[in-house]
Amino acid sequence: MSTYAKLVRLLWDATKELNLQSLTESDRMIYMLLVETSKKGLTKVTYDELNELISEEGLVISRAQFYKSLRALESLELISRSGTPRSATYQISTRSVN
Repeated sequence: MSTYAKLVRLLWDATKELNLQSLTESDRMIYMLLVETSKKGLTKVTYDELNELISEEGLVISRAQFYKSLRALESLELISRSGTPRSATYQISTRSVN
């Protein structure tokens, strides 16, 4: 088996193990960036800040997709929301980063 095929298999197995197979590419990108920013000590990230990071990755994610991804991540308990719907903040669930 080629190295590439082994890497794809490893990624797929990790995706299943973490129960992430229902997430879209956009969801996964947003989750990855949220985890990376939380590891840097940033607990709150706005759409504009995250969109800048997404742009650095060469992608474009609309505001609507951003919030749709947040709902998907919250439904899988990968992130948690606090505050009111209009001023909610999100943070990475501790179980998801370990």
